[in-house]
Amino acid sequence: MGNNVLIEARDLAFSYPARPETVFSGASFRVYSGDKAALLGDNGSGKTTLLRLAAGELEPAAGSLRNRGASVFLLKQEDAAAGEASARGWLTEQGGSGGWELEAGAARLGFRAGDLERPVETFSGGERKLLALMAGFLRAPDLYLLDEPTNYLDAGAMARLAAALRAFRGAFVVVSHDRAFLDACVNKVLELKRSEFSVYAGNYSAYAAQKAAELALAAKKKEKIEGEIENLKEMERNYRLWGAAKEKEKTGAFDKGFIGARAARLQKKSARAAERAREKIGELEREKPFVEKERHVVLPEPGQAYLEVRGLSKRLAGDLAADAGEVRLNGSAKVFYMPQFRPPAMAGAKGADYFPGALLEAGCAMLDHLGADGELMFRPVASLSEGQRRKVELARFLVYGADIALLDEPTTHQDIRSVRVLEEALAGYKGILVLISHDAAFRAALPGQALRL
Repeated sequence: MGNNVLIEARDLAFSYPARPETVFSGASFRVYSGDKAALLGDNGSGKTTLLRLAAGELEPAAGSLRNRGASVFLLKQEDAAAGEASARGWLTEQGGSGGWELEAGAARLGFRAGDLERPVETFSGGERKLLALMAGFLRAPDLYLLDEPTNYLDAGAMARLAAALRAFRGAFVVVSHDRAFLDACVNKVLELKRSEFSVYAGNYSAYAAQKAAELALAAKKKEKIEGEIENLKEMERNYRLWGAAKEKEKTGAFDKGFIGARAARLQKKSARAAERAREKIGELEREKPFVEKERHVVLPEPGQAYLEVRGLSKRLAGDLAADAGEVRLNGSAKVFYMPQFRPPAMAGAKGADYFPGALLEAGCAMLDHLGADGELMFRPVASLSEGQRRKVELARFLVYGADIALLDEPTTHQDIRSVRVLEEALAGYKGILVLISHDAAFRAALPGQALRL
């Protein structure tokens, strides 16, 4: 197909019937046949919705989205192989034989000889995810859309998936919070922010460098404009004071002829000058770029705590009984546990329940810092997406702190902004941290020892 346009959107808008707010509006973009692109944006910006629109699962509320004859395959976040059939049988049911040869494809994603004959139910969650990914490669679409494909994959599986995507002959657009994975497989970044798309050449690191340069220029421009605005405000004040003085001179002058007329002219001149200054201030205010205020998160100082353990994760948190050995910690230690999989929320429970009194304002502010609306605090937890629910949990940890933090894949279902906020907070955390994560960039940013199992 060359570098032909596969998908073209113009002034796209969408909102869900059950929600009053618009997910995005006025969004325009193109996807070309050679694209190996990442789609980035905060949770709630509409990334998943956009993929579903591109796949034809949803219809836009306004604008147009044109597919120019491209075949499209969408891998959703929750997609994974399931059922009692063998892996070979399940893949055959998904259809498609224009891409990989079955055995060779299975080997590329790390499956061993004979694995295709195993029942799907005997595979781990990550392996079932890989089978779902393989179904997409077997289809060989012109455009492969992948929504958080690395969730529940280990480091080896992510590396093999990145290699498969690099070698993929079609175009792909991937949503992922894993920066190292994006560095390994994309050469273009589409950023969705406030319904506008920005396009960046290169992988995630190249995008991050370009964004940092843009932010520095925007901050410098904002500072310059704010200085000009202050000068104009001072001029406007001076013109008003001068004009008021001339008005007084006009009305109080003994000579009602020449002096009064001259004062009237000067008063009008000062009024026009003040109005011009106000107009210029308005122009500069509209021209001034938006630069998000830089904020840093510091976890509350932990108390004295010790932890002696022969086990990990759920065993540490007390969710499982140990088969052997023991877990010991001082009784006064405050423990925060974020599991990878959590039980359904209690009926009627809201995030605000965890932030009594004045702490509610701090919780809402932390949610805002994580890129979510503080209004989430007042919605039933059961109605929140997994990413939103995790943000409420992260806000709870970042506001209250803990002596011991047990975090099991805390970056799953999060956007890159939230990951970086947590990364910064944990880098300065002085308590005991036990972390399980397949996010290589996240792990590399944190001090400590690594235990490999």
